[in-house]
Amino acid sequence: DPHLCYQVHYSLAESLRLGARLRESLEVIEATLTQPLQVSQQAELEALRLGLYHSQGEFLAALDCARRAAGMLGLFLPADCTSQAEAEVGKVLQWIEQGPVERLLDLPDLQDARVGTLMGVLTAAIPPAYQADRQLAEFITARLVTLSFEHGNSLHSARAYCTLHQMLQVRDMPEIAYRFACAG
Repeated sequence: DPHLCYQVHYSLAESLRLGARLRESLEVIEATLTQPLQVSQQAELEALRLGLYHSQGEFLAALDCARRAAGMLGLFLPADCTSQAEAEVGKVLQWIEQGPVERLLDLPDLQDARVGTLMGVLTAAIPPAYQADRQLAEFITARLVTLSFEHGNSLHSARAYCTLHQMLQVRDMPEIAYRFACAG
């Protein structure tokens, strides 16, 4: 069963990573990527590799993994995303103007597995992005929030709402920031 084989290899790589056996985890990831995999599985492995590089302080390598994984799932993460970040934050601010933040709680549950995988990749990319490329971090956070608006809430939505709280605090919007943090 190819799915079971993938799950075993993914779990092994993750266990090795959690046990600080990073080189061995990377070897398992590389070997697994040589097998026939679904696009979402390839993206999950890139996200796992992202975590490996992040834990070693290799933030740019981690972001390269994030870009590959997001690209596989249909989202381009440019090297310079200043304009994209502002546009995505603008979408969030426009949504805020249309009604109370608490309506986040009324969003349906996310049903699209591909979008769920993308949100997992983006969530994993937030820490190295904040450490290496603040504009990319803001784009990722705002995109996670707009994906929730468009496709429904997932476990990654809560992280996005709480991270957006920090962005809104910096933009001197403490009341709205607080309401997003509560929703998260």
